[in-house]
Amino acid sequence: MSEHLTRLAELKLKFTTNQSLPAPDISWLITHLEKCYSDQDETNEDLKFTVHEVIAHLNKKSGASYRTDSITTLRFVRARYNEGYRLEDYIKVIDTKCKQWKGTDMAKYIRPSTLFAKGHFEEYLQESKMDGPKEIEFSERPSI
Repeated sequence: MSEHLTRLAELKLKFTTNQSLPAPDISWLITHLEKCYSDQDETNEDLKFTVHEVIAHLNKKSGASYRTDSITTLRFVRARYNEGYRLEDYIKVIDTKCKQWKGTDMAKYIRPSTLFAKGHFEEYLQESKMDGPKEIEFSERPSI
């Protein structure tokens, strides 16, 4: 049981003992709060996993060492997560930008604040979808 749910159980016992509020109001309040906290715990666990995987992949691809507990990094990843983006989307953006920018002057922008910024993330994700198989140019075709 999470800390929040334990605390809610204690409050429920305290309020029913003191009866400072009518019983139906207390029951409704406790039930509502239990639901909110249980949903939040599930979402937080998924978000924590996503943040960890995203930053681990970014560090591996870029050679950086960003921390998964950084408030700034968490803020950018959480914001895109709340918009409905998931792990696969972050991976596509990281892979695309590392492929394009690594070894160039743009490599300094391979960082969470750039990759996961509201104005950039969707554009970078669309670029990754355009990087599909390309037609081989005439000069690149193997000779027979």
